[in-house]
Amino acid sequence: MLSPRRLFNSLVCLLALALSAAATGASNEYRVGPPPPWVVPIEAASAARSASGASGGREFLLSDVQRRIENNNIVTFVHMAVRTVASAGVESSARFSVTFDPVYQTATLHAIAVRRNGTLIDKIHSAGIRVMQRETELEARIVDGRKTINVEIDDVRVGDIVEYAYSLSGTNPVFANIYAGSSYLQWEVPVERAFVRLLVPAHRTLRFDLGKAGAAPVLTQAGGYRDYRWDRKQVAGLRLEEDAPDDYDPYAQVQWTEFADWRAVARWSLPLYKRSTPSPELAREIDRIAAASPAPEERLLAALRLVQRDIRYLGIETGASSHAPAPASVVFRRRFGDCKDKAVLLLTILDGLGIRAEPALVNSGRLRPENATLPSPHAFNHVLVRATVAGQHYWIDPTRSEQHGDLAHLHQPDYGLALVIAADSTSLTPMNPPARARRHVLSTFDASAGMDQPVKLVVATTVQGNAAETTRSQLISRGAEAIQKDYLNYYARKYPSISLAAPMKVSDDKKTNTITLTEHYTISKYWSDADQDGRREVNIWSPEVSALLGAPNALNRTAPLPLKYPHELQEVTVIKLFSPWNLTPKRTRIEDDAFEVNHALALSADQRTVTVTDTYLARADRVAPDRIRAYAAKLTAANDETGLTLYSIAPPPTTPGIALVLLRLAVAAIAIALIAFLLRVRWKAAGQHKQIDSLLLTSWCAMAMLLLILVYSFSTATAVVTALCVGLTVLAVLATILGSGTSSGHWLHMDRQGRRVHSARDMLIGASTTMLILPRALQA
Repeated sequence: MLSPRRLFNSLVCLLALALSAAATGASNEYRVGPPPPWVVPIEAASAARSASGASGGREFLLSDVQRRIENNNIVTFVHMAVRTVASAGVESSARFSVTFDPVYQTATLHAIAVRRNGTLIDKIHSAGIRVMQRETELEARIVDGRKTINVEIDDVRVGDIVEYAYSLSGTNPVFANIYAGSSYLQWEVPVERAFVRLLVPAHRTLRFDLGKAGAAPVLTQAGGYRDYRWDRKQVAGLRLEEDAPDDYDPYAQVQWTEFADWRAVARWSLPLYKRSTPSPELAREIDRIAAASPAPEERLLAALRLVQRDIRYLGIETGASSHAPAPASVVFRRRFGDCKDKAVLLLTILDGLGIRAEPALVNSGRLRPENATLPSPHAFNHVLVRATVAGQHYWIDPTRSEQHGDLAHLHQPDYGLALVIAADSTSLTPMNPPARARRHVLSTFDASAGMDQPVKLVVATTVQGNAAETTRSQLISRGAEAIQKDYLNYYARKYPSISLAAPMKVSDDKKTNTITLTEHYTISKYWSDADQDGRREVNIWSPEVSALLGAPNALNRTAPLPLKYPHELQEVTVIKLFSPWNLTPKRTRIEDDAFEVNHALALSADQRTVTVTDTYLARADRVAPDRIRAYAAKLTAANDETGLTLYSIAPPPTTPGIALVLLRLAVAAIAIALIAFLLRVRWKAAGQHKQIDSLLLTSWCAMAMLLLILVYSFSTATAVVTALCVGLTVLAVLATILGSGTSSGHWLHMDRQGRRVHSARDMLIGASTTMLILPRALQA
């Protein structure tokens, strides 16, 4: 097997010859040559010793990174080896890329080779090598000028070991020969061997953070250099969840810095933000703002809005411009700039207005104490301005969209720790926690017209702080009509019969940075269909609170679970009913280290208006992995408390009481007696050869049977008596209509003793009149 040194040396001649075969332009973009003489050869294993070493069809055999700090220069050597173990890994193994900044760096390719069955195959002749300026951050409106060497290796097969080595030489002049950096010793995939080496001139002082390295380095000294080495074997992979917080970095790594403390970083930054004399054009703008208002607060807001509104975001970050802003007059003239450019412009304007302000370096991923152990400019990726008015500090961001509201209501995210760039700055400064992002939703359902009538829905959503700024921006970019359509479709998932009753109204209180959106809808079918028991229901919904209380996708996590923070949401649902409802008011609270949920149920004095209030308050921006299960349990408990279900007034069937049974028997006896009486009349008439109207008798018998069925279909005594009275009244009316036309005249006017016999019609009228008052008596 070829040794690493023979691998490199054997390729030197071939790579030198390849220069003539490569494209002419390529030789101007990169070099080809042997590795630096100070590089220690590190041999890659022929295969991973761990059974779980493969990932994506590849085994990562070696990550070898060696750096040497020189005077005004730093050289980084990289040697990688990967073995393909499946066809899925061939494509990714056959390509690699090298990114560099051509302003101050040079790239040198040292080796491109494939080891197959112990044989070294040089690929420098056949590999496709192209240099591109991809501008990977162009979508974020940042142009950094970096170039990428893309290498496509031909004829790579399953079982091959692909090795390549290159080096980058140069350092950004903006750092003024002061270095800070890091090298990883662990990744999300397993690596058979990870080697990190750092050569530092003996006269230079470095500080290390070895907390994540896992072990102290092996230190030697020779040739005027201190030699630090970390060598790890069979490094386990550490795969994080996709939603891991941006600032969470648990991977083993080596960090170092030449900055003695944060004061040294501030002193390094101070000259970069030195204010220059404003151009005449910029000076006129400063005078205009000063003339508009003498109040410092109003001047500060006017200057901020000018930079936010009139200077578009675009970063030209080539070379030293990665950290050094352009002069304020240049930024104002060209009307674009990145965070540092816009910050220096705002600082210059505020200086001219007599307002004290300083730049502040922050990290948009939120710099936490555990990530700020070593002082370094690389800890930051964003620049704010800290202005002071009447002794009060205000953190303001000139890169945000134009903000409204007074200083008390001006929203600024909390980026954790910040480094204020001032002569007296000695340490990191915690930003003041901003006002919570408040959101209040009031939904009013007017169902007072009846259960089967359309329901009017009015939704009033009030947002403040960052939510107001986001809503304002969406209204400008998308328009109210498009947003209204999204909202309508959102509610249609819950209420399919919903329709728009009126256009959405927008109320914008810019002074307090508050926006209220009012929506009007009509729901044709609000209550559910009756079930087999005749019960109908409607759910009082708190959708936004419920969305925040959904259980995590995974209870076993490696990384903390990120939460929306700060965040305060209150949903109030009011439903106006068509009749009184029997409910018991209540209040509940569910608390966790990460959130708090309050639920309240209230009922109006007339019991016709129900109000449900659900409030969510975030207490933390993340949940630690070991607390996920307890957090999920609290989420479930809180979600069970939110909302409410109303059931229609339809009591379930019950077993009739003794009184109701006796009443039903009495009614049955009356109906049977009536039928027997009618039949007896029929028989007597037949015996006396009298004519009886058959239609009249049939109708009376049918009504008597119907009466019997009706009274047995009701489950209360009052309902039974009411049905009986109605039935008897109908019979009386029928007797009046049909009796007058019978051949028998008045139905037996006199008995044999000459006494008058009341007709059946008279008896029915009397009975029904008497019994009409019984339902009220029973109800009383």
